[in-house]
Amino acid sequence: MDQKGAHPTAHIGQEPNEDGTFSTYECKRSTPWLEVLNPSESFLNIVVDYPSVECTSSVLQALIMFSELNPVYRKEEIGNCIIKSSKFIENKQRKDGSWFGTWGICFTYGTFFAVKGLAAAGRTYENSSSIRKACNFILSKQLCTGGWGETYLSSESEVYVEASRPHAVNTAWAMLALIYAGQVEIDPTPLYHAAQELINMQLETGEFPQQEHVGCFNCSFSFNYSNYRNLFPIWALGEFHRRLVLRKS
Repeated sequence: MDQKGAHPTAHIGQEPNEDGTFSTYECKRSTPWLEVLNPSESFLNIVVDYPSVECTSSVLQALIMFSELNPVYRKEEIGNCIIKSSKFIENKQRKDGSWFGTWGICFTYGTFFAVKGLAAAGRTYENSSSIRKACNFILSKQLCTGGWGETYLSSESEVYVEASRPHAVNTAWAMLALIYAGQVEIDPTPLYHAAQELINMQLETGEFPQQEHVGCFNCSFSFNYSNYRNLFPIWALGEFHRRLVLRKS
């Protein structure tokens, strides 16, 4: 189980695809033409287990953490995988700076995972055009209230569809993407506005509201993970505070 914390995903024990990417349950074993045999009338692209940015990013981060603790074990193999995985994520970036999210809604989610993985691999705002474009994309979608909101229609249309109000989880994903991209060091003002939005959304119980669906499966099935509404806002606020303390020191 990876940092998404809810559904089975690619893991280190699973072999990577030939290009260094990772799929959800198994390696990509064939080509997309097999989809003509798809027996489902509801879901697209389910015959082949395609690689995703989220799964590849999760394994990339784990491999980097492991190599830092044990730099000798399978050094060359892990190093090659890190290079290929990072390249895959960079190549999947869209012209507007975003990444399409396979397991969440949607571009906010995919961009968060992509940036997190690339940052772990040493990409920064200064040395990576992918990181800079990602920041520009996220900032361009910030609502006037300070938060972010994206609907399930983004997954269906593959075009960013803005919600009518901010969503706590989308806001947290966007904040985390900006934080790991280095926005705190560049200009923390957008993050202050976002943090205030999350604080204002918090309920008297300490929880955050359950809002529209943020989980997705095959672009046509939306649902919620009940722990997302608390997990990601707390993570975003905590990481923002930590970065601010480091910046001041």
